[in-house]
Amino acid sequence: MHVKLAIITRSQLHKYYEYNKNSYDTLQFSYIDFTNYDLYSLIPKNVNKIMFQACTFRSIDASCFGDNLKELIFERCNIEIIPSLPDNLTNLAIVKTPVTYLPDYFPSKLKRLHLENTKITKLINLPNLFELIATINPIDEIDAFPETLRMIYICSNMLTKLPKLPPYLLTFHCDHNPLKELPEYDYKSIPDLSLPKIH
Repeated sequence: MHVKLAIITRSQLHKYYEYNKNSYDTLQFSYIDFTNYDLYSLIPKNVNKIMFQACTFRSIDASCFGDNLKELIFERCNIEIIPSLPDNLTNLAIVKTPVTYLPDYFPSKLKRLHLENTKITKLINLPNLFELIATINPIDEIDAFPETLRMIYICSNMLTKLPKLPPYLLTFHCDHNPLKELPEYDYKSIPDLSLPKIH
């Protein structure tokens, strides 16, 4: 299937803003100060994937995202609070971005959550994920792991304890955390495993 990709940089934004008449599967906004632009009018509602890279806005309204959005990526942006997410979203990535709060509820279809180098401290009410990547954050609490999880990467956080692990893990990396104990589990059954020293 042919994927139509629009890569919009600072120099191209004005032209895109005035003349955007095409629909795209993927939008990538890079190195843009959105102060003078209306994000709602910039983003077509039928787009499947949006990437924001090194963009300066600190917040974004949920109305900017259409129902078709399946993948949303923030990388090296200034956004601090993530709004409510569209129901069909399956992949959310927040990397090197000072997000402090996630939505109270995640879309039920979300399968992959990637949080790296953020300011998030707690993971609460996780949906039925397949893969969780949460590394290099100040996370000190995870209330529960969904039983659907098969891959967990939670290295380099501030975790002192972990909830019960899901039953069919394929990957589990939790080193570089000040853990005082590990949950009971048959760790030898996990093909890809990295455990910390217990403090």
